[in-house]
Amino acid sequence: MRSFIAVVALLLASALSTGALLAYLAHETVLDPERAGEVLSDGLDSPEVRARVLARTVPGYANLPEPHRAEVDRAAQSRQVDRALSEVAVDSDGRADLSPVRQELSRALTEAGYPEAAAAVDRAGPDNTVRIPSRTWAQYTEARDASWWVATRAGLAAAVLFLVGILSARSKRTALVSTGLALLISGALSWMVFRLVPEQAPRLSTDPWLRDLAALLSPSSATIATTLFPVAAVGVLLMVGSLALPARPRA
Repeated sequence: MRSFIAVVALLLASALSTGALLAYLAHETVLDPERAGEVLSDGLDSPEVRARVLARTVPGYANLPEPHRAEVDRAAQSRQVDRALSEVAVDSDGRADLSPVRQELSRALTEAGYPEAAAAVDRAGPDNTVRIPSRTWAQYTEARDASWWVATRAGLAAAVLFLVGILSARSKRTALVSTGLALLISGALSWMVFRLVPEQAPRLSTDPWLRDLAALLSPSSATIATTLFPVAAVGVLLMVGSLALPARPRA
């Protein structure tokens, strides 16, 4: 009976921990207004995402002459533009000031010897603020609140169930190994889901802003890895720590 309870508790805890991790990842990456710039910066290596970012930063980007557009695209990958973009934040009303990014983009083009392209960026327009539509921003904030609620509740429930599974198991050593392995698997599944979301986004929503946000998930590997690292570390420590416990004697 004790073994059955331990197995059920560990299985439920594994499912809940995966859900909690997914919610926490969303909350800490694409749903965090203060880290919007970091996610955008992570995405510049992707041509698709870079085009989306430039279209928001430089009004009329798609209508620029092809040589100028290619030069702007190359300049967007410069270190100074990347640094300016990483500092972009979205305020409580869903607005983001992109003037520092546009200024650095123009400066990078000038320094690279493309004054005409820099002038084209400067002529793009005086409005340096991008505002997310109110309906989309409301969905965004609701999703952020919901992700935190799921992450905390599911995470707490998973922790309790993991503890129940360990305490009710006949072999504490096996239970610790199982718990550590479950955390590693949850982290791997969360990573896989985040890699698949951008591919499925066009089927799930027709809102261009939401699709842009989903597209930014794919290249933000560094942010996702940093967020998942503590969970993986705990999983490994539990598995290593289990070696200090005596193995269950055979009956």
